[in-house]
Amino acid sequence: MHHRDPRNIPLVFVPLPVLAGFFVLLAAVGGLGFPDHRLGLTAFATMTTFLLGYEWSHYLIHSPYVPRTAAFRAVWRAHTLHHYKNEQYWFGVTNPVADYVLRTHPAKNAVPTSPTARTLGVDDELTLLTAPA
Repeated sequence: MHHRDPRNIPLVFVPLPVLAGFFVLLAAVGGLGFPDHRLGLTAFATMTTFLLGYEWSHYLIHSPYVPRTAAFRAVWRAHTLHHYKNEQYWFGVTNPVADYVLRTHPAKNAVPTSPTARTLGVDDELTLLTAPA
């Protein structure tokens, strides 16, 4: 649904039940993964900050906000190409480093425009909801 309507702001965010699950998982990692509770709390705070930074950046990319810095304009452009040019490229929503490593950050003209960028190959919402696992 997010690819069908990238400007629909409620579809931009990770659903609240999933986000709650992330927080529980991050708390478990922070609480159980470190011998000192202060290190665990620091880890939890750091991971939560990254998660919320991801959500905020993704929101800004899909909102009417116009990026002011060259770095954020590059991130904004790549994510826009992912939605409107070809869904097989430009996966790094907030950071393109992995796209460069995995070679999924080509020049805009180096890849064809995908006919399924907006649908991801799903014919309609009903198919999306009832597709066999």
